[in-house]
Amino acid sequence: MKISFLPKTVAGRWSLGLAVAAVPIIYLGRLVVNAVLRSMGESYMRQWGGFRIPMACAAIVCAIALVTGLVSIIKRKELAITVLIGLLGSLGVVAFVLGEVILPN
Repeated sequence: MKISFLPKTVAGRWSLGLAVAAVPIIYLGRLVVNAVLRSMGESYMRQWGGFRIPMACAAIVCAIALVTGLVSIIKRKELAITVLIGLLGSLGVVAFVLGEVILPN
């Protein structure tokens, strides 16, 4: 089993692409939240739900990246460093969102 830098399988490429796509989704969601906060105020932000919608989108993308990464590693024997890093990042985002849903602050 040879470890490579870039993924060799289709599932590995999808996993990496989805994990990379989650980063701009989170960043753009944060920009939208800051714009709404500046223009409408904090009371509207509480009513609107704040960071829930962008983080829900990022969590869905990361959950799909997590599943495709696991499929590429388990079924296709993918051992690319970028897939493993994307898998860890996706796992972190999914764990964060689940923690916020289960134990909101």
